[in-house]
Amino acid sequence: MNRKTPMQYLSLPNLQWAIKPGITPSTHDSDVVIDGWEPMTDFTRDNIESLLGHILGRTYDFPPNPLPVERAHLLVRNEDCLDFAVISWNVEIVNTVVRVVTKELPQPGAHLLWSKGAAAHIDGGLTPDWSAVESTDLHFTRPGWIAGDSKMFPEGFPKRSDGEADHRKARACIEQVLNYASRWNTRYAYLITPYELVVIRGKLDPTTQRQFTTRALGQPPLPVTPSAASRQRLSNIYAPQRTPTSSIAGTSWTPPRQQQRPPAVTPTSARSSPSTAADSDRTYQQSPGGERRARMMSAEVAVIPWHSDDSNGLSVNLAMLAIHVLAKIKNSLEEGYPPIHEDPAYRGALGLD
Repeated sequence: MNRKTPMQYLSLPNLQWAIKPGITPSTHDSDVVIDGWEPMTDFTRDNIESLLGHILGRTYDFPPNPLPVERAHLLVRNEDCLDFAVISWNVEIVNTVVRVVTKELPQPGAHLLWSKGAAAHIDGGLTPDWSAVESTDLHFTRPGWIAGDSKMFPEGFPKRSDGEADHRKARACIEQVLNYASRWNTRYAYLITPYELVVIRGKLDPTTQRQFTTRALGQPPLPVTPSAASRQRLSNIYAPQRTPTSSIAGTSWTPPRQQQRPPAVTPTSARSSPSTAADSDRTYQQSPGGERRARMMSAEVAVIPWHSDDSNGLSVNLAMLAIHVLAKIKNSLEEGYPPIHEDPAYRGALGLD
């Protein structure tokens, strides 16, 4: 019998992998542009324990620890090698604790599973490296509740975008995973690098026009046929790709010659959680010809090293547990959020208020 607390199970030592020298992340353009990013100051071990500590400190019967990973599988030379190592160890640990925590909630039910990206459906043929799917959702076409991507980023992911440092690669990584998250209407996203976990919380631009529509999961994107008035609104919704706004003044809408890309934000209406159903129909219209992007405010990030005490006691496993528990309660994109330990939705669902 393997009796221990969830915190002890989460604290199983991370794998020690060997990383190929000279790594660099591969990125591609996305439909999201952010103003920058700053530290997510409320995502701390103390605040997570204030929400989950009454469960994490109890003793339960756990299954045996995951089997040791062979050294030959700890050579990280690309994203696939990194993913395999994380699945072999961390994914198994976190999903086990998520199941335990969910059973202890005032209203236990389905939980989210840390999954590979292809486990969930996303429009446009895009597939993030990681997703979260509901444990009881057995459909082949199902939404993702969290978006994640693996990047071969060198050590020291920047915690903020200010200063004179060149953060173009880091920005591209964040914008790419937020593009995936926006299509699922989820505030939580993350990057997995060989050195760090980067938890990201996206925020909507308050000036962005919100369109509401109902679209069954898996159906093709709704056609966009802007009127003269809506063409003017599009100039406020989408910012030009790294060019001044004045450069697109007076631009008229022209139907694209090729197949139109799906909306930058395509939330689903199939989620069963009452806390997300109310705002699950929000969407953006796609910009014509891919010339403009959906603008978001500065993102918030928490950079958590795999092997370091430089994260104020917050481990990768505890961070991943937290976002999988919290995203199931409430995860829609908003313009801003209360601190996680003060959020009434989280506190109520966890039996604290």
